Amino acid sequence: MSHISNSGFRIWPASRVNFPWHRSEQFLCFLPLTPTTKSLAHRCLQSILLEKLPLEGTFGLTARSPSHLSPSQAFRSEIADLHELFPVSEYPYPGDNESLSFSDAAAMGKFREFIITSPNMEEIYEPFVFEAEEVKVRADGRFGVIDPFQWPQLYSQRFEFAVCIQRKDVFYANEVKWAAWQHLHPDDITKVPGQPHLHQLKHGRYDRLCELVNQVVETVTHWIQVERGGRPHRIAHALRKLRNALQQLNSPMLRRDIVALYAEVQRGYLSISAFFSYLRDAYPIMRNPDFYPAHVNRRWMGAFTTDPVVCERLYLAGVPVWFIRLKSQIPRNIKIKRRVALTHPEHIVRINYYDERAHMHPFPPLCLPIKACDDRINQVLQGYEATSLEGVMQLQELPAQGAPGYGGNKRYKVQGRHADKTFSTRTTWYVVANEYTPHVPSLWSNALETVLLNHQRQEDIRKSKNQPAFRPTDLVSHGHRFPDPCSLVTMDDPERMTRMIVNWLQVRNRRISDVNQNPFVSQPTGQHWRDLLDGKIMDNLPQSQNKKQDKKRKDREKGRERFGRDVITIPQSGSFWEENDTITWQGTVLRPIDLANEHHWVKMIVWEAAELNFRFELLALDHVMAQSLWARDPEGRKREVSAVFPGHGGLTRQGQFLPDTEKDVGLSSRHPSAASEAWEKLRVLISVWEGASQYPPIACKTLADLSAAASPVARAYIEAFHYQTGRAPIVPFAFPFP
Repeated sequence: MSHISNSGFRIWPASRVNFPWHRSEQFLCFLPLTPTTKSLAHRCLQSILLEKLPLEGTFGLTARSPSHLSPSQAFRSEIADLHELFPVSEYPYPGDNESLSFSDAAAMGKFREFIITSPNMEEIYEPFVFEAEEVKVRADGRFGVIDPFQWPQLYSQRFEFAVCIQRKDVFYANEVKWAAWQHLHPDDITKVPGQPHLHQLKHGRYDRLCELVNQVVETVTHWIQVERGGRPHRIAHALRKLRNALQQLNSPMLRRDIVALYAEVQRGYLSISAFFSYLRDAYPIMRNPDFYPAHVNRRWMGAFTTDPVVCERLYLAGVPVWFIRLKSQIPRNIKIKRRVALTHPEHIVRINYYDERAHMHPFPPLCLPIKACDDRINQVLQGYEATSLEGVMQLQELPAQGAPGYGGNKRYKVQGRHADKTFSTRTTWYVVANEYTPHVPSLWSNALETVLLNHQRQEDIRKSKNQPAFRPTDLVSHGHRFPDPCSLVTMDDPERMTRMIVNWLQVRNRRISDVNQNPFVSQPTGQHWRDLLDGKIMDNLPQSQNKKQDKKRKDREKGRERFGRDVITIPQSGSFWEENDTITWQGTVLRPIDLANEHHWVKMIVWEAAELNFRFELLALDHVMAQSLWARDPEGRKREVSAVFPGHGGLTRQGQFLPDTEKDVGLSSRHPSAASEAWEKLRVLISVWEGASQYPPIACKTLADLSAAASPVARAYIEAFHYQTGRAPIVPFAFPFP
């Protein structure tokens, strides 16, 4: 049975025996049972059982897409259209080593008025997601071009595991699983002696299917008994249906039923295999999308999508993905490697059985044409235009870069594994996610969460043994030399956010100029920074009998002491932005009153605040962890710390270090060689720390390999910083290039 889901995905049928699967909490299934689907299923089963098989000569028929142009003419026409829409003069070919984002095109094709791009595939498949095509079993027992086991379909969150369905690949030709794609031939079915209408599948074919099913039986059994500790799962129900179909296939029956059941066993095997591929390979990355894209698995089916967030998610997980857009929604800075003609499903059987002599009719339709998919596409794609991908995301009410927006009501949404949760208090263990915060590489967010989890487990063990709680050494200050970057942009009030950003820019130069004086001096806390940048630090709080209020008064006095002369640069009103029309930052003149609407400039200011924090905290931590080296050659050791970051001119580069390209970003660069070089320098730096573990040299050619190699180094840095300060460090962001 098949229908069009609310999300537009064509749900594949379970033609005869394996119909339908139930949806469970942990396994995405085919179709929920309803009175309508039950009735339709009953009629379909009756029709399949009563109908005879067609003549042998119909096996293997395919149907080509109708066209008034020859294949060569159609190819030239499609390529010419793409070159006219995206001329090479305006959209030059990127370099071979240049990395692509999910919005870029490793391949680009045109279908009707739509532009289809893929960031990780070299072919653009013809999309069958617009037609209201009748769903019915074809001559080979499969479902034609809308069969997700044969051709990519539109992505559906409900059936997300379908992107991991394995393709037919000659790589598997000598394996047992090759039987999952083999077609039946006329000589694979023999007549039953004395029964003119009954036939049976040859033992050789049946034995190969048995081996196929035995594979998934072992996989499912081991998973339930060992990995799930014997807890039941609905996948066992799917396995039982698959085994029942196989058992029935060994009995004499109509030839038509043999074709249907044979294809059903193949679909059942591919479904269960896709579930485990999704569970073990794709889902861990999809749940926590990586900053670095994984190697694309070209043996997965993949999916089409109109959603930029879905496209990025699949791209980072290494799933083949095709992004459907209108011309107006293509960013002007898109990178296009190939302009290609569409790949058509020449190998898919699309013709029905029919034999006039035997009066054999085609398989009955399982679902009449429905236009829900087409309507959904139009609703998503029409009605807006944008010149950038970020604009498209905002118009679709989707947060940029896949990060949730700030929810208000003093609730913080964060990046990383807990992106679906909100937090009531700000902590440096998580990076706030909103429209003003740049993306943090998952390499860092994963490392932060891993170290936090380990710390919480250790605290639980101490508590169970009545041991004292962890206390940091405090050799490195718990405070911040520079403001927590996320605290600059987590207010609901745009005026207050602007005031804090502009006041930070006022004290910025002074905080940078004496950054090398003494890294062990106590630094202002997060509350001190909020009081300073909000213009409240000079307000004297009255003495009070209330202990909480008196503590707050003393804390503000301590803040004024730690900031020293910095407090005089803040206007008494705390509203510098009302008294000045412009302010200069990194050589750029900004209008403070416009900052709330200038997301890109705010993102760069936040990026710089994070970068300054990270550089200073690394310097301070290195003073503690490599004391002997600093005592022996302080200038040489300082140069080694500065060398971790690209450019010249010291650790802070006199406050002028905005990168021009990805190669200038350093640790968070999307350029593999540049990022690899920076991480190798950091690895060498911390390898001489007291008690440090030794890690293999980092020399990676891909971002995926870099993520695996650099993660232990990131965790080691975070653990060392937490041990000294009791908090998580500020980690660097990816630079928000326009």
